[in-house]
Amino acid sequence: MAVEVLEPGYVSETYATYSETGVGYSPYKMVFDDNGNLYATQLQDDSIWCITPDGVASRFASGLNGAQGIVWGGGTSYGNYLYVAANGKIVRVGLDGTKFNFATRYCAGALGLDRTGNYGGHLYTTTGCQDHTYRVDTSGNVTMFTNWPGWIDGGGPHGIGFDNGGNYDGFMYIATSYIKSKAYVSGLFILDTSGNAIRFTEDLVVAHCVAFDPGDSFGGDMFVIGRPNFNQ
Repeated sequence: MAVEVLEPGYVSETYATYSETGVGYSPYKMVFDDNGNLYATQLQDDSIWCITPDGVASRFASGLNGAQGIVWGGGTSYGNYLYVAANGKIVRVGLDGTKFNFATRYCAGALGLDRTGNYGGHLYTTTGCQDHTYRVDTSGNVTMFTNWPGWIDGGGPHGIGFDNGGNYDGFMYIATSYIKSKAYVSGLFILDTSGNAIRFTEDLVVAHCVAFDPGDSFGGDMFVIGRPNFNQ
């Protein structure tokens, strides 16, 4: 299993290869800490792997059933911890690998952390089987932020991205993936501070992941994994 890095100019090269055989699946979500370590969740392996700046990969934490979304809380009121969505819980993981059940939310999948301050500086999670977005405060209390796109039961919001750099007006962006009959809620959307959804682009009918360049290496741009039509 390998992790690749895309440099400016979009040159792909192998950055790290997992040290154990049998992992068998690609990383699900990834995040950097303040020291340049890259953490990757393994959905089927129920684990987090840590890849150091020199490309050494090792299993960092295990027992995270169905590990999906992951964020780094450093520099915020959430502290120097990783937060991982796993099996209906949001688990706080210390840099020593210690795990703590921080919050409970059925079907929690994607995670995003507001560093703009426009959304209260809170942690947010989406639920793919209930199709809602929730706010999680620093005490682990969970409240609904918006019920959009409603209880469609499938597809759901797959990704949360915050424009912390301000190049896209400081909004929260949500990536969703639905079948063609639900095209009106499938694609890339802005969620404003009141939880109202606004389609951001007509060029993507399906979106799986949204992320922003935090610096200038890629021009501070937004990057989305998605499809321009339902037939691909």
